[in-house]
Amino acid sequence: MLVVVRGNPLASSSKVVGLDILSPRHPKLYSLIVSRLGLQTDPPDQVVVLNCRGELDSSCQPDSAGRQVVLAPNMYPTDVINILTETGGFHVVGQSGCGDVGDVVWSLAK
Repeated sequence: MLVVVRGNPLASSSKVVGLDILSPRHPKLYSLIVSRLGLQTDPPDQVVVLNCRGELDSSCQPDSAGRQVVLAPNMYPTDVINILTETGGFHVVGQSGCGDVGDVVWSLAK
């Protein structure tokens, strides 16, 4: 499984791409990771529905196929990577600068 984290290491904002595929395979682990990212799931569907303030999170809306491919926690990307490696058992396989000045993309695998 491949997950991509994108963000500026100096900004408290990041995007996590591809984590949703973990939901049907390992629902408890997915729910734990999502909660550590400051988001909440709807347990029957394992869909991220609320942000850390308990509000409907528009940054994590499902796409037309119903997948929540992108999650946008209000965390530094390095914190997100630490959660994915320590809690989720992922490991970093690569990183690259891209897009906006300071943005870095990390690829993690499980």
